[in-house]
Amino acid sequence: MLFQMYGSNRTEKPPALPPEAVSLVNGIPFAVKDNIAVKDMLFTCGLNLLKNFYSPYTATIVQKLEQAGGIVSAMINTSGDSPAAAEVPYALASDLGCMRQQAALYGMAALKPTYGAVSRYGIAACAPSLETAGIVSDTVSRCRSVFAHIRGKDPNDQTSFDAPPAALYPALGGGKKIGFISYGDDEALNSFELAKKQLAAAGHTLFQIDLPCIKYGAAAFHTIAAAETASSMARFDGIRYGTRSAADTAGELVRRTRAENITPEVKMQILLGTFVLRPEYQDMYYLRAQKIREGIRRNLESLLAEYDAILLPVCPNGKKTQKENDFYTCLANLAGLPALSFPVSTGDGVPFGVQLLGRAYAEAILLDIGEEYEKKYPFFRPKSIKAFGS
Repeated sequence: MLFQMYGSNRTEKPPALPPEAVSLVNGIPFAVKDNIAVKDMLFTCGLNLLKNFYSPYTATIVQKLEQAGGIVSAMINTSGDSPAAAEVPYALASDLGCMRQQAALYGMAALKPTYGAVSRYGIAACAPSLETAGIVSDTVSRCRSVFAHIRGKDPNDQTSFDAPPAALYPALGGGKKIGFISYGDDEALNSFELAKKQLAAAGHTLFQIDLPCIKYGAAAFHTIAAAETASSMARFDGIRYGTRSAADTAGELVRRTRAENITPEVKMQILLGTFVLRPEYQDMYYLRAQKIREGIRRNLESLLAEYDAILLPVCPNGKKTQKENDFYTCLANLAGLPALSFPVSTGDGVPFGVQLLGRAYAEAILLDIGEEYEKKYPFFRPKSIKAFGS
């Protein structure tokens, strides 16, 4: 279990939040992805099967923000809406990689916390060992503030922990050691090179590193995700809740409800997951993917013992399938590590996202680097996206 890798039940009291952290949340509207529960609001998970389902309770992370004065003002669709489209400064979303990819397209920052750093109670499970709640925001500072409010152990989620206070506000230690991989030779290379130069100009030292595990990441990620999705989707049968198709028998009811109300992409995930979990194929696919996952975790932890962060693109450039777009983002999910993405642009009118991978519970290092970067190089956003309050 991932939560056993990274810590134990800590009782250290978190530090009081500084006034600026409170002001970035108190009285501020925010959006919530529609697979996160908000009492008496639609809880559709992007499924037609749940199109009229209202949540009977509120997720822990949403409760914490509401208690801090935050205001839920919109639900955003699982299939790709963004806080920019909802005209709010930040949003809560589950992160399986897509969150960071969408944030990059809209010129926003996104923080995927360490697995266990925030409660998953109230998040509809899809691939529960891979996903955690994340934050998409207009600024890195607001990412930090929201994270400060939602982090911590939750008695309703036994995979959650209280991280050390230093994980949020460490003593600044000057420039950091950042490892980077060599990127391809397409047109996005200019933006990646620019990010490296700008980080170096900000006082960080950059080193080229080898990350041999990266070529196996996407295959392992999608194998595990499909298996867990197949298991998670078993409860969507039209019997206990959600849309119910007309049928004469229970078996026919389940078949028709799923056939008529689940998208082809989700059906494909369920079929693939069921296949890799069959006893005769588990060793060949699912268990092998888990072994690759463990190798990736060890590979990254070994590198992060030497470097403060690893710089990666958010996704390959050009028109790709979703599985190809997950090539870089999936590493943080497989290893349960934190990642911060932010936009870079060479002035050609298109933002290009880069991300920093860090040690478990070292979100503060990534946030420090990102905040300093944003001050020196304000984030570029497409003309159609206005800053909050403008």
